[in-house]
Amino acid sequence: PAVIKMYRHRGIIDWLREKSSRFRVQREFDALTFIASHSVPCSKPLFWSYGHSPCFGRYEILATREIEKIIPLDTFTQTNKPEITGPSLIASYKLVRLMHRNGCHHGAMYPRNILITRQETQKPEVFVIDMPKAVLLPYDISGTRMAWIDLYFLTASVIKYIGQEKCIDLLKHYGLENEAARR
Repeated sequence: PAVIKMYRHRGIIDWLREKSSRFRVQREFDALTFIASHSVPCSKPLFWSYGHSPCFGRYEILATREIEKIIPLDTFTQTNKPEITGPSLIASYKLVRLMHRNGCHHGAMYPRNILITRQETQKPEVFVIDMPKAVLLPYDISGTRMAWIDLYFLTASVIKYIGQEKCIDLLKHYGLENEAARR
């Protein structure tokens, strides 16, 4: 089973710019391929393509392997108590650290871009998705501004549901020392 993502009715300027460099779905495919090759859990990329049709205009598509029984992290945190969401949030921050350690800046690291699967008897599994803004580098980006931006986007969304002190604990699971986590 696969998930097909389509960007349709693409404007002519975007289309020409991307056709001369790299399409949005191509950038996302490359980013997913890169992190998958570094054992970072993600939606496994299958293929990408582009074209034009009377119904959809200029379009781009990305196909990824379907991940069964998942829920976006933001939906999960909004609909459950902090004591239930805690393990999934910890796993999410560890996932972001793994991504950063392998040289990947997500660029839109919102809770909706982390998918979780959880059975009552198992630890949560987390997967990163939606990476057209990713920047890939050949070194660990932990501690850089790019890493801080990803952490800011994730934490600014999560803090509304669990509060500042629990977010500081999550940032420690990412690998930050107490003072850095507080900052």
